[in-house]
Amino acid sequence: MSWNETQRSAPAEFACSIVESLSRHGHQALLAGGCVRDKLLGKIPKDFDVATSATPDQVRQIFGHRHTIPVGAAFGVITVIGDQASGNVEVATFRCDGGYSDGRHPDQVTFSNAEHDAQRRDFTINGLFFDPLTDTVIDYVQGQVDLEKRLIRAIGVPHDRFNEDHLRMLRAVRFATVLGFEIESDTLSAIQDLAEQILTVSGERIAAEMQRLLASPRRGSGLNLLGQSGLLRHLMPKWDWQSPYLHGTESFARQSLDQAAISDSFLEVSLATMTLQQRLASHPTAESVPWITVLSSTSLVMDDVVRAWKLSNESKAVFRAIHLHLATVARARQLPWSQLQPTMIAPKIRAVLDVATCLQLGGWISREDIEVCREHLRRPIDELNPAPLLTGDELKKRGFTEGPHLGRCLTELRRKQLDRELTTIDEAWEWVRAQK
Repeated sequence: MSWNETQRSAPAEFACSIVESLSRHGHQALLAGGCVRDKLLGKIPKDFDVATSATPDQVRQIFGHRHTIPVGAAFGVITVIGDQASGNVEVATFRCDGGYSDGRHPDQVTFSNAEHDAQRRDFTINGLFFDPLTDTVIDYVQGQVDLEKRLIRAIGVPHDRFNEDHLRMLRAVRFATVLGFEIESDTLSAIQDLAEQILTVSGERIAAEMQRLLASPRRGSGLNLLGQSGLLRHLMPKWDWQSPYLHGTESFARQSLDQAAISDSFLEVSLATMTLQQRLASHPTAESVPWITVLSSTSLVMDDVVRAWKLSNESKAVFRAIHLHLATVARARQLPWSQLQPTMIAPKIRAVLDVATCLQLGGWISREDIEVCREHLRRPIDELNPAPLLTGDELKKRGFTEGPHLGRCLTELRRKQLDRELTTIDEAWEWVRAQK
């Protein structure tokens, strides 16, 4: 394993240069955590962290105050600023942590050595160090063994690690999902014992972890593991926990979420799909689905998620689009173009189609209806949403006055245009004159 290859990335070069600078000044410095894990797994690390015996003040002296940010100096963390290609690197002093009374931050830290620093980290696969100057992996926690076994194992006593930071329980599931690992039995048992404590974590932190978990192609399996861990019952309390959908042998591991190619909006599409599938479980065919009732109850659950996790307006827009347009997609072949067209030009329509595709794999929406919609979206925009044959201003110039009659004329005119009952401006004017 080496970061001394000529083809290594700019972030890796920058992180290694930091290690070299600290070493020249007489300090031990090592690459730490996720970048070491990813490199050992044959992945290209995206972010790099450095752990060192240098104190925060010494780090700032070496790299200069203009090129460092004391973002977490109280916990021994200094950010060293790189150029645009290299990014920034967090440099953390080796430390031991005191108690975690708030379930997130240590009450106090004591600067220490590499071995003690490894012992205070979350999982063995994240407790590895690497010395790029000697190409040596330094492993105090059996992390390489667990990488080989494909296990997520808490360092030390699992209950202690999770009581220090309750978000670690969700991170364990996220790592298992993204890496395709299993959670070691004692670690999983501790999560099940402490699952309710996830409610002490801020909504923003939960949302960030869920976004990363559900961006994985194994998102369905990840939801299944969240269910087994006991976390999901607390993360999604408004789900219908009596639904037979939640108690089968597959539980949450719905193949649709693993199989469907979700193009974007992973969190919103996954949660909406799972909520819809619960409510659709008692309706065996697409024809038997009461879409208004199903979508209304789903919307209530999604509104609760938005509030609890403090999701963005972007997320709200996706959930709203699913609520407004999924039923139309489910009936696409039955509808005239004038009724389908507003859905096809709606914001977030591709997320709606992603949900529809997941539901199609469960038999609740037909493949043909979805393909009709996708075929429409391949049309040029001027065909998909042509300019009106006539505008309200043009009608008013010809004697129409503002009011309900004008609105009805414009609505009917647009319908006839989209359904190709009127195809030219002359035809449109002839129809308008008959309405006076």
